[in-house]
Amino acid sequence: MNRIYKVIWSKVKNCYIVVSEIAKSHSKPVSMKLNSGKTVAAVLAVTALCAGMTGIAQAATNTEGADQSVAIEQSVQASENAVADGIGSNMDAESLTNDNIGEVADEDLDPLTIKLSKERPIADSRVALAQAAATYDGWTLAVGIGPDAITDKYGTASGESTKISSGDTVTLQAGSGIKLTQDGSKVQIGLKFLDMAPAGWPFNDAKANGGASLAIGQNSVAEGQQGTAVGFKTYAGQYSFAGGTEAEATTSSVAIGNYAKAMTTKSVAIGGGKRKVANKPSAGYKKIDSDFAVAIGNETYVGENSDGANALGANAEVTSSEYGTALGSYAIVSSSDKAIAAGGAANVTSSKQSTAIGAGSKVNESVNATAMGASSNISGSTNATALGASAKVSSSQNATALGTGVSVTNSAYTTATGTGATVSGSQYATAMGHLSKAEGSTYATTIGAYSGVSTSNYGLALGTGSKVNNTTGGVGLGAFSVADRRTDIFGYNPTTGQSFALNAEMKAAFDVWQAAVVEYNADPSNTSKRQAVIDTGKQYRTLTSEWVSGNGAVSVGNSADSMTRQIINVAAGSQDTDAVNLAQLKAVNTKVDDNKISYVSINTKKTANKNNDQAGVPDDKSSRDAAVIGSNNITTGLGNWNLVVTGFGNTIKNTSYDATSDSVTEKLVNNAYVYGNENIAQRGIVIGRYNVITDSGLNSTADIAIGTRNKNYGTRSINIGVSTLTNGVDSLAVGFSAKAPVTDAIAIGGYTEANSVGSIALGQGAVANAGGGVALGYESLANRSAGSIGYFSTLGSTERAAIAEKLGKTAEYNQLVSTINSYSDLAAKEAQYRSYISERQKNQDLLSAEVANLSTNAEGSAAYNASLAKIKEYQRLIKENNDGENSLSGIVSTNNPDYQALLKARTDLRNMFSAYMSTESAISVGNTSKGIYRQITGVAAGSEDTDAVNVAQLKDLEVAGLNFKGDGDTVVHRDLADTLNVVGGNTDTTSLTEGNIGVVADDTT
Repeated sequence: MNRIYKVIWSKVKNCYIVVSEIAKSHSKPVSMKLNSGKTVAAVLAVTALCAGMTGIAQAATNTEGADQSVAIEQSVQASENAVADGIGSNMDAESLTNDNIGEVADEDLDPLTIKLSKERPIADSRVALAQAAATYDGWTLAVGIGPDAITDKYGTASGESTKISSGDTVTLQAGSGIKLTQDGSKVQIGLKFLDMAPAGWPFNDAKANGGASLAIGQNSVAEGQQGTAVGFKTYAGQYSFAGGTEAEATTSSVAIGNYAKAMTTKSVAIGGGKRKVANKPSAGYKKIDSDFAVAIGNETYVGENSDGANALGANAEVTSSEYGTALGSYAIVSSSDKAIAAGGAANVTSSKQSTAIGAGSKVNESVNATAMGASSNISGSTNATALGASAKVSSSQNATALGTGVSVTNSAYTTATGTGATVSGSQYATAMGHLSKAEGSTYATTIGAYSGVSTSNYGLALGTGSKVNNTTGGVGLGAFSVADRRTDIFGYNPTTGQSFALNAEMKAAFDVWQAAVVEYNADPSNTSKRQAVIDTGKQYRTLTSEWVSGNGAVSVGNSADSMTRQIINVAAGSQDTDAVNLAQLKAVNTKVDDNKISYVSINTKKTANKNNDQAGVPDDKSSRDAAVIGSNNITTGLGNWNLVVTGFGNTIKNTSYDATSDSVTEKLVNNAYVYGNENIAQRGIVIGRYNVITDSGLNSTADIAIGTRNKNYGTRSINIGVSTLTNGVDSLAVGFSAKAPVTDAIAIGGYTEANSVGSIALGQGAVANAGGGVALGYESLANRSAGSIGYFSTLGSTERAAIAEKLGKTAEYNQLVSTINSYSDLAAKEAQYRSYISERQKNQDLLSAEVANLSTNAEGSAAYNASLAKIKEYQRLIKENNDGENSLSGIVSTNNPDYQALLKARTDLRNMFSAYMSTESAISVGNTSKGIYRQITGVAAGSEDTDAVNVAQLKDLEVAGLNFKGDGDTVVHRDLADTLNVVGGNTDTTSLTEGNIGVVADDTT
């Protein structure tokens, strides 16, 4: 404190003296030398100790002193530059030396002794220091507020109508505020409150009991060492801070806010507390009941058994969940260790290590589950992921639902992708495409919009609307194909003209097999009986496989709808179970060299399937459902699964560079299906030769490359043909040298290119350069971007302002332009945000290509090291792009009201000119640079302003023309471009009727 004085005992002077609190300590207390000004201040400070915050004022009547001296009360005198601090009749301070206080003759009074007058009344708001009657040890002082204040002996005088009787002892202590409290027969006067009005009963002092602690406020307590309590009825323990009405904090904790409670170790509670019983304040409040927890927001709460938990947002709550996090208003994590609920009303209940992100997202009674997207939901599942609005996984394990409205129910090791796709009651199943379904089927796959596999283990439906129903291993291939022919169908025998019939050996083998099945069903835990079923079944199929189907049929049509397809380009079959082409059928009728035996020979010097352990570690449980035929370069020893490789020289490795350890490591290879030679793949489906599939980091298993020398560097991308290229996400390249190097691009046809996001190129040589543009037809070029303004015939202008004026919307146009311009800074940040995303995708594509290149070089070689250096650089750039994107994601967000306003203004402006200005890139059916133009035929007449107009509508304008009618009833019609002759004359203009035309002479008015 500045300029604060207190009274201490001087061993040198053998009396009390006044000193400054800002004076430095000495080995012995000594009296303080004061100049005349400081002397006056010292006396006033002593008096203020009695008349401080309690509102008591000193009585200073009949005071007289010499120049620069002060005398207090009756008959007190002071010499020049001195203060008489002994107070009573005939006290003489002339013997005091300059700048000293309180030295009086021993025969008069004890030094610094103040006596009370007997029964002397004390005026309102005054301190009475009056005539001494006797000598006592120490000081005595009468203090009171209000007239006629009375109190018992040794009582405390505080408040109105109180009085300390003669002889009571008062101890003066330093402080900027004063409170009187009773300590035995003594009254302590010291710092208890700081400028605080009483707040009701009980009216207790602030208590700072611990070392270096501080308590401020009525009933506040700082009990522990270095604790701080501020506010009414606050409590702070050791190393803690509590601020706010009835806030409480214990060891090393912080509680800020009304009824905030941090009564645990090293916790932080900020914001109003939560009632223990709703609508019952008297039951008390709670905020944090676990160690190392954080609760921020009004009525947020971290309950018991939730060490290390965090709750942020109004009414957010974490209970019985160690290291749980609830982020957002009404977000809840309950009985879920290491779980996260982020978003308004997000909820994770009874789900360890799970995450719910998005408004209304939920995870319930699950483990290691992730639900991301508004109203996404996971329940009763393990290792599940639901990504997308209303995506759902229930009662499933190792399941993934990706897309809006996608669901996985009662399934395991399954994936559903595409709007409304579903998987139910299935294992190891995949549904991909809009409203695709896999139901009650194990190891089933359905790809294509509206495709489905139902009650068909190992079924495959490929194509829009394709189906596999009630048949094991059935295949529906092509749009709207249906495979519903079951297994064990006997083929046609041309020698008998009937279906094949089992011979005696086959029947015996079948009976043995069925008997083994019966025994196994009676004792399913017997492994030897299970093996007997496998062996006898294999023996039966060996005898019958050429005549009896072992799996469901492959369908390329739909017999119910009489839909069929030719299977073309079929090579001549060589094995009994191969398909036969038409040439072989024709040759049956040509008997060349009867009775001659023909042979088929397979000759290779390569190591084929001898001692081939490339399918994974035999004893590793993670090695399952893997098959490898041929000599290939495959990650081994790590437990690969869902891996099928057939051929020679294929490289199947998931190589990753770890920047932390500066090393290249191999990961598990899962969900890879490679058929052919010398392909490179991390995952996905590869058929052919010299194809490459790598991944940009999303670990997609939906990549497909079919053909030769195709390069698939994207995610969920498809390459079909020769030398095709895909990059980005969900891109498609079909045809010789077709290229779709960006996200959502489609290139179909030889030499087609879809070079911008969302662009489509269809037809040989078609090129789409504009984002979202469509090039349709042979060598068509689409390079006109969005924003082009069409011709306005009645205006002859393509300026938006002129069109707005013609439409009578100038004011609205100017307002929208002004609004958009006012957000120029935000628009610049939006452009930067888009740039970060674009650059990241470009670097991810380059990284994927370089990872493929790395695997082709010998480790330690110059080429290998150069490739590794590029990988490091791409990873660094990707991190920079991600950091930049994340730094702006909160600004360029629909949650930002300014960004919402900017988007709305842009949309309103586009809608204003919707009939005259394109909002997306153009669809091109030709190429002006090559003189290619096409008619668009079969166009119906347009009905809306933005519809295309056909020739019939244009012809109708020709005959619409104008009708002319004079004063008579005659009507004259002229088509457009026709001439109407007007004969001159002199018409009396006064005789013209309204709506008629007359001819007048020149200068006639």
